[in-house]
Amino acid sequence: MQRGTASGGDEQGESRGNEIDPNASELLHTGDIIFLKCQLRESERFAEAGTVANDTGYISANGLHGSLEIKVNDDLQSSLEDIRGEYLFVVLEQLSYNAQKDLQKRKKQLLQDGIDIASSSHHHMQLRSMEERAHIEALANLRKLKAKPRRVNYGDIIQLQHYRTGRFLRVRAKTAAALSLTSRMVELQEGNSSSWFRTTPFFKHKTQGDPVAMNEQVLLESVRLGQDWNLNWSKC
Repeated sequence: MQRGTASGGDEQGESRGNEIDPNASELLHTGDIIFLKCQLRESERFAEAGTVANDTGYISANGLHGSLEIKVNDDLQSSLEDIRGEYLFVVLEQLSYNAQKDLQKRKKQLLQDGIDIASSSHHHMQLRSMEERAHIEALANLRKLKAKPRRVNYGDIIQLQHYRTGRFLRVRAKTAAALSLTSRMVELQEGNSSSWFRTTPFFKHKTQGDPVAMNEQVLLESVRLGQDWNLNWSKC
């Protein structure tokens, strides 16, 4: 992960990411604006990125199609690429989606069963109660987003929000990647539990609970899938 900056006068662009030297080896915090740099050597899965020319790339997002690609580049910030939007992600706290998911699931079930909610006081009260829980959940998420930035440690669960579109990096657990049936598709969509990632140490001298530093190689583990997924970057 590398710290990025965003130009413009909007509130998000004036966050912590603009206040710190992008080349400094500082600690990662929630609210930071970052680049996601990947190592591209499939034959050396646990090799350190950046040791060979053209062996690294940066994740770029297409907000219109919700797709991701990796641009091969060893140093994006010194290149001529427009890095202001498509490459930037915001580190966020783990948000909750359970109440909203339950509400949508129940509405869909009632619709499929042909139940008229307006004429059924039982189902009407049930939905009102679920809507209230979803509202409380949304307020709790909002408080997390407005909270003071905190240090991110290994083992923490985070979400990565695309700076320009507001969508989240997400793994589709039941959909195979286009070029590898043993890989899962990674996309850019609205947030849910599939957008939860656990920060895991890449190097053996790092342990759970240690702070995550900027410009430090880490493993992002899907909370839903554990270690049973990998990012397929070929021919992106």
